[in-house]
Amino acid sequence: MVLALEKMVGIWHIVYMKKLIFGGLGVAVVVGGVVWLGLFPVAGIAGSFIWYKDISVFENSSQHFQDVAKQKDPAFGDVTGDTSARRKAYLNELIIRNIVRRGLAELDTASFQGEVDDAVAKAKEGKDMVKLAEATSQLYGMSFASFQEVILVPQAQEITLRKHIESSGKVYGDWLTERAKNTTVTIYFLPYKWQDGMLVDK
Repeated sequence: MVLALEKMVGIWHIVYMKKLIFGGLGVAVVVGGVVWLGLFPVAGIAGSFIWYKDISVFENSSQHFQDVAKQKDPAFGDVTGDTSARRKAYLNELIIRNIVRRGLAELDTASFQGEVDDAVAKAKEGKDMVKLAEATSQLYGMSFASFQEVILVPQAQEITLRKHIESSGKVYGDWLTERAKNTTVTIYFLPYKWQDGMLVDK
């Protein structure tokens, strides 16, 4: 009876350890996937988040551009700079873009969205879209749809907001500086903090 009980306990222990090991591996795989895909927030702004994958888009495209440039000219210098400095600049840009979007949201939604769409269309006007798509792929390693989302749309949003701010008699730069100073930004995982409207080292 004792031997049978000991055998049962031993079997239970083995099963438990297997579950523990495979469960731990499962968690590790999930966490690893989250980190690899950049699916974790690096900044929080008024209930919205900036994700690490957003920074990775900038990092990957700038690195791709540099690699292409060096293939054509081995003497081409490193324009991307220090990794930490680049990451800080990219995050700062993403925070400013968030502030711009929230500024636009204070306007009439239907009106400003139409203006943003018009600004994007104007940026593409008169251009060979096939060649433009090829160029963005070759130079930045991204599709034109991604290029439009990452570059053209944010530029159009800023153009639209600037027009509305300046039409009310205000200076856009002053408005943006003041809005940035009054915006609360929480930084996660990265060695920065938002202070006086800009990203600084902790």
